[in-house]
Amino acid sequence: MGPPSPTGIPMNYAITGVQGGHLIEFNPQLLNEKNPSLEKTALDRIQKCFNDFNQTSGSIKLGLNSNTKIPSVKINITDKKIREDKNNVSTKSLCKVLIHEFLHHAGLVDEYPETQNIPSGYRSCRLPTPARDSIMAEGTHKGVNPVLYPAHRRSLVFPGCKAKNHLYSSCAGRSRTVVYENSPCPPVMSKCLEGTWLR
Repeated sequence: MGPPSPTGIPMNYAITGVQGGHLIEFNPQLLNEKNPSLEKTALDRIQKCFNDFNQTSGSIKLGLNSNTKIPSVKINITDKKIREDKNNVSTKSLCKVLIHEFLHHAGLVDEYPETQNIPSGYRSCRLPTPARDSIMAEGTHKGVNPVLYPAHRRSLVFPGCKAKNHLYSSCAGRSRTVVYENSPCPPVMSKCLEGTWLR
């Protein structure tokens, strides 16, 4: 388990300074009890997706590393089409969806409107970002080129630094909060409501 995350999502990754930026590495345990051969297929797919992402990602690079010093994460894999989440992916998943799900393991939150997985009588307090091309919002949709915004980069490179991540943490911290339909959501900074919190 990684350090506590201000967004409420555990951070399980390692960060290393490299020429021109930083390398974010994950140590996934890919699981499919019925078809263990899928594990290598999925690992190769993820690595290819990371390599493609790294061609245009600027100073942030993604990688895989089985070093036991890196907190591992268990991820179930399948060769079927599914609705992915950070603990369940498919060898048929789009690369930008795989990257989105892995970035959850680095503490980044969903930024799209939540319409599913909400108990009856409740509503979501998530603050969707107007930045539709964000990798954590609608950047996973067809025809959209996903982007890592400055707030994402600061959160990845300076985990736990309140001074650098205060705004992002405040706005993103409500991502998984639900309240009764007629109850108010927890207060946030005014900039969260202005939609500028990824800058």
